Amino acid sequence: VKAGDAADALCIQYLEEENDSKASWGNNLNFQQWKDIQKIYDTYVSSMVSSKTASTIMSNAFLKELSNDMNEQGRKFNFLCGHDTTIASSLCALDSETFDIPNSITSVVPMGTKLVFNKFKNAQGEEYGNISLVYQTVDQLRHRLALNLDNPPQECQINIKGLTKNQDGLYKWSDIQEKIRQVIALGDSLS
Repeated sequence: VKAGDAADALCIQYLEEENDSKASWGNNLNFQQWKDIQKIYDTYVSSMVSSKTASTIMSNAFLKELSNDMNEQGRKFNFLCGHDTTIASSLCALDSETFDIPNSITSVVPMGTKLVFNKFKNAQGEEYGNISLVYQTVDQLRHRLALNLDNPPQECQINIKGLTKNQDGLYKWSDIQEKIRQVIALGDSLS
């Protein structure tokens, strides 16, 4: 735990300090070296959330709230906050496939990540959706670059094992909801 906490503190310093020399206390670490330091924290987070059982229990309250919000009629937007471990445990519990995090020093969940569930309705009234992680790149964080249409956040699509996407890369919305219900039911039976 101590090594994970130290690595997390060092990497937060890197992400908050624009000056490379100051961020590394004069050691002038390169991007790969920062990724190597971040791996220590990533290993710590992964050890907490890599167990399907532990992740299901850890994410249960968050997924219940998410499910309630997703089923709220007339809602156009929902915003729930959670820590990186909440997002990581939710993705593990939902059985996400392995994914890459471009333009980040982490391989788990970047600082300030948003777990986004997009819902779409076609002309026939059928509902579809996708799941993605949306986050600021290392450069956007370190240089405090405003996010806008010319400088959008990074997005990483999440694939869920056992769910089938259509030709547009979207899941049936009912399949996403059912997957979440199954994980909640399993979490309730484990706690």
